[in-house]
Formats: sequence, structure tokens, C-alpha cells
Amino acid sequence: MKEIGFKKILLVYLRLHQKKPTLLEFIERDDLNIEEVEIWENLIKWAREQTPKIDHNINQITQNDFKELGNRLDDFIPLIRFFNISKEDYLSKIRPYEGILPDDLKNELKNFFESDSGSPPEDHLPPRVPVSQTVPDSVIVSNKQLTLIESWIVSSANDDTRFNLLNEGCDFYLLLRGSRDGMGLKPFHSLCLYKGPTLVVIKIKGTNQVIGGYNPDSWSKIGGSKAKDSFIFSLGKDKSFNNIILSRIEYNKVAVSNSGFEDLRWFEGKYHKSNFERQIMENSDEEFIIEDYEVFRVVRCCE
Repeated sequence: MKEIGFKKILLVYLRLHQKKPTLLEFIERDDLNIEEVEIWENLIKWAREQTPKIDHNINQITQNDFKELGNRLDDFIPLIRFFNISKEDYLSKIRPYEGILPDDLKNELKNFFESDSGSPPEDHLPPRVPVSQTVPDSVIVSNKQLTLIESWIVSSANDDTRFNLLNEGCDFYLLLRGSRDGMGLKPFHSLCLYKGPTLVVIKIKGTNQVIGGYNPDSWSKIGGSKAKDSFIFSLGKDKSFNNIILSRIEYNKVAVSNSGFEDLRWFEGKYHKSNFERQIMENSDEEFIIEDYEVFRVVRCCE
């Protein structure tokens, strides 16, 4: 079911003031292809529309109103993936309603979003896994190139790659595009931290070379992960499959920091061969300018 289908169903449920059990059953789904903050906003609207209505401005809501909203949403709150919402949306759309949240959740959210070293609790809900979108939304890599990268992800030197691809495979979901969401570290941290395995693809300005890397762990504010299955790569300067280079992490060396791969620090525009096996750029030390880059969440189909 496509994203628009889920949105229509959610809006119909809310518009018809469906009873709580029906709406709960829908929100419990792990395959909803709707932004988590949209689910939250629509649940707030639904709760405010229940009898008696709470229809005044957020700045005028009383403690009794918050208590009543909390009672109406009590069973929904544990189903919301709060830690997959951006910091901007947390500040503007979650924090104004923190009066309805349990104290422990309120403190966990404050620690995560308002602290430089905060991380989500171990028992936080994972991101929803939408129904597969078969054509990834990329302006940098082709489907054929993505299939090649997919084979690198699901295989190792001793694996039967064809068997793995048939039985596993991956889905790719766009988290960030630099030209759309911003090229700096701030949007990367806002949209890509704690999302699980990710693929980064980078187009270099002036050469059209495409480079990138795979992080099998979540990006975090701390960084310094060894991420033994990580790799970086170069897809060359066109889509002809010439001059493709795959470079896996060397044994027991640090693979990623909190702002890039150890050898490929794209926010600094620097490549330095160090901890990965093969050199992916013309020189072992090289500086570059990014034309655009994309980050995809990678979901193994067997998971």
C-alpha cells in the first residue's frame, strides 16, 4: 500500500471519529508509510475533537485539559516512535504537548533532543518499515548501481551472493538529500541519527565521480564505531561500471565517526586512506567539493 493510501485511511478514521480500539489497531502497524510526526499531529487533533471538545489555542490549554488529553491518548503514546522524529519537529510539535507525556518519557526525550550526547533508550521502538518501494528515489545512482551496492551489503568474501540476493535483498528509503534538506552536519544529525544501517552516496562537483559508503550500525552523536561490515566505494565518473572500487574496513579498525567514515569525511570535503583496504580516489590524500549527496536507510528484507 502506498503512502497516500495510508494517509487517506488515517484521515478517514479520524474524520469519522472512529472508536479508540479501531484507531489503535491501525496505529500499531509497523508498515505505515507516514511521517511519525504526522501520526502524532493527527492523533492530537482526534483527541481534541472527542467529547467534550478541547478546541482553544495551545497557549490557553489548562492543566486539566492536558490531563484529559493524556487520558484520551494514554494507549497511543507508547506506539509513537518519538525518537524517529526530527529535533525541529520535536521542539515545535511535541514539546508544546509534553504535559500529556509520562514523566519518564518526557525526561528521555529531553535528554535525547536537548543534549549533545543524548541517545535513545535501549527499549525505544525501531523505525516503522514501510511497504517496499521498489524504485529508490535517487538523483545520483541508477537502479543497476544500487543493485551492485546491494550485493556488497548482503555478501562477504565467502558467501554465495546470488543466494543471498534471492533470499534477502534490501530496501532503500531516502532519509536525506543535500540539495533538498541541507548540506551541513545539522540536517544530517536531525534526519539520519539512530536510523539503523544506512547507505551514503556522494556526487563530487566538477568530476561527476560518485563515491560513498555503507554503515551497518546507526549513526550516533558519539561515533567511533568499528562497524566491521562497513565499506566505502567509488562508482567512477559515469554509469558504465568502469573503474568501480569497493573498499572494506580492515580488521579491528575504527570505521565511522559521528560525521562520516573514518577515511571519507565528506562534511570536511576530505579523503584520506587509512582504515579501509583500498584507495577509492586518485590520491591517498584528496580534497573535494560535494555537488549533492543522499542518505538511505537500508532494511534487509529478511529482517
